[in-house]
Amino acid sequence: MKDCRDTESNGGSGNIKKECDYGDRCYRKNPAHFQEFSHQHLNNLLETLERKGLQSLPEDFRAKISRQTVLEQLNILRSLKSRTNHNPITDETQAKKLSIGLTETTNGNSENKKPSSSVESSSTSQRKRQSSSTHVWSSSEKGPPEQKRISPNQSSSTGKQFLSTGSSMGDQSNKGIKDSSDMALSSEEHRNRMQQARNMDEAMKYFQDVKKRSQGNICEKHKAAAPYYFFLTSVTDSRQTHREPLSIQMFDILDPSLGDLESSLQINFMVEFGWLMAQYYTAQQRGKPLTLLYGEMDVDKLKFPNVTAVNVKPPSPFGSHHTKMCVMAYRDGSVRVCVHTANLVESDWDNRVQGVWLSPLCPALPLDTDSTAGESPTNFKQDLMLYLSAYRLPELQPWISKLRRADFSHINVFFVASTPGSHKGVDSDRWGHAKLSSLLKRHVQITPKSSSPPPSWQIIAQCSSIGSLGPQPTAWFCGEVKQAMSGGMGLALQSAPPIRLVYPTFDNVAGSYDGLLGGGCLPYSKKTHEKQPWLQQYLYQWKSDSRNRTRAMPHIKTYCRVSPDLSQLAWFHLTSANLSKAAWGSLTKAGAISILSYEAGVLFLPKFVVGSNSFPIKGEVAGDMPVFPMPYDLPLTPFSSRDVPWFMDNLS
Repeated sequence: MKDCRDTESNGGSGNIKKECDYGDRCYRKNPAHFQEFSHQHLNNLLETLERKGLQSLPEDFRAKISRQTVLEQLNILRSLKSRTNHNPITDETQAKKLSIGLTETTNGNSENKKPSSSVESSSTSQRKRQSSSTHVWSSSEKGPPEQKRISPNQSSSTGKQFLSTGSSMGDQSNKGIKDSSDMALSSEEHRNRMQQARNMDEAMKYFQDVKKRSQGNICEKHKAAAPYYFFLTSVTDSRQTHREPLSIQMFDILDPSLGDLESSLQINFMVEFGWLMAQYYTAQQRGKPLTLLYGEMDVDKLKFPNVTAVNVKPPSPFGSHHTKMCVMAYRDGSVRVCVHTANLVESDWDNRVQGVWLSPLCPALPLDTDSTAGESPTNFKQDLMLYLSAYRLPELQPWISKLRRADFSHINVFFVASTPGSHKGVDSDRWGHAKLSSLLKRHVQITPKSSSPPPSWQIIAQCSSIGSLGPQPTAWFCGEVKQAMSGGMGLALQSAPPIRLVYPTFDNVAGSYDGLLGGGCLPYSKKTHEKQPWLQQYLYQWKSDSRNRTRAMPHIKTYCRVSPDLSQLAWFHLTSANLSKAAWGSLTKAGAISILSYEAGVLFLPKFVVGSNSFPIKGEVAGDMPVFPMPYDLPLTPFSSRDVPWFMDNLS
């Protein structure tokens, strides 16, 4: 971020603030964010409106976000400016009296009307549906009375609020600073105290809001999810998902009903540290030892004695530490593993679709048990320890020991991971698409019907990012990847099943809860697509009406093989790996597989999960075999002739 001298929101004091990286695309509406960062375009706009005596935005004003969001941001700036120009002791009173003269008329929309392609937040859409009247908000208002949740606009601010309140949040009253001794405080100290109180209030509102989205006892919900234990994250703006039995949130994974947490291991790519700590606080797990492996984080130096953080950098600049998983260790020696697709940032758990596999409890083995005991039929325990060992970090040795002493015998999925390097010989089948291929060849058996021989079982890839796949389909996508995912017992090598790719169109993103900003988790570039135009014929839209998630953009990554009548699955893979060579690997002439990134996923094979050759994916529960919960709709919806994939360039 560049430094900028902000005089509008600091009473002309000349304090240096950093300019917000998002510039005129910033969609946040949290006062704490505007106190920390400068927004020169808003300062200029506010000055123009005041100079011309305008009470609303000009009709010809073109915002890169919704007009209503701009108005709310201007209200915040006006309020902050007013506070700095008044006696600090009476700041709160003056702020409550201040009425911002900016208004915006909103037209009522029907409940099912699709949003326009403009960048419009979901909260704005909700307000338009709720009322067609003109809103005039005072600076003390956060929005209409109905709008209580902390929106994605406050993404990183929630974490900063949590950190700024310190560990005393659970011990202090949430009533603000009212003691008469405040009268004697210096202006600066008083402002700090007032801001701390506001931060505390906002953080508590956040906790209360996310708690409301947690339906029922998570332990009972988890038991009911057997034998798949496969969840999707709840979507803030899709209330139906809050009530869905297979919806989950980050703090649910840490819930005390799942075990008396002793310590935890978080392995992830992007981390908003304050938000992560807020999840532990919400789950009543504050202060527990945490080992954190990360690729990128918003805090440089941690001052939390209970946190051990390690920045993992792959050898290649084109690789990333992309794994998303955690391990919970409980006081009775048991452990639980969670493999998912979400970064540890608030926006990933808000209006996006993420997949979560949360394992059953793995109890402690008796002390006199052999160290090789407690393995699952899928070799999950050994594969997970092998993955952790690949980091070669002393911080992970205690965790490998914890896993070694736990009983994984009832885990029914395979652990499939990627680690950077050129893997040869025995190692070549341990990682990436080579590992997946090896498992499918050994354990998948597709029983053909007279009308549907094995080749007609389609492969469906679904991801949130697409790498450079080569000038021709056979270069990698329809070569190595398709071949790896076509394997099965007794299937001829020449079997050539169709392969399809689910990825959002521009219109899918434009119609999402967060408008074009919903595409922020889909970093496919136009430049890359222009080098592989052949990919267009393989593309299918994102649609998830059956799970109430069509308007939530998918950050989940899945790969599977589906029967011609769309009633069965031969296998299903949930992973952090997008469709790229860096994630899955590419074969070398020497017979090795070259991988650039860290990835992790779980593979569901019917033989190990339900004792059959396939999973049912439609119809009613058949005996002890529940329907597998697909994250998207079948049949797939192809791109139309006018559709284009979403490009990250649309936000630049």
